[in-house]
Amino acid sequence: LDVFKKNLRAALVVSADSDLATPISMAVEHGVDLKLLHTVKNSGAQEMRKVATYFEEIHRNWLRNNQLPQNYETSKGGVIQRPKEWA
Repeated sequence: LDVFKKNLRAALVVSADSDLATPISMAVEHGVDLKLLHTVKNSGAQEMRKVATYFEEIHRNWLRNNQLPQNYETSKGGVIQRPKEWA
């Protein structure tokens, strides 16, 4: 919705989901400067590469090394746990 209201100038999308190719394309067509980062080499990535303003593949190790800690304590004393699949 922000795209259509001209409330979005730039976006960074981290995904390898080819289902996002159409919304990414629509955002770019409406003038959004959109950079796409992904970690997986697949046919969907090629489709997304064609529609994003910028495209960059990132190493899984870089992504793994820059995640939240296993447990994060909030300012109110709550604990957020990182999903096990992220390990």
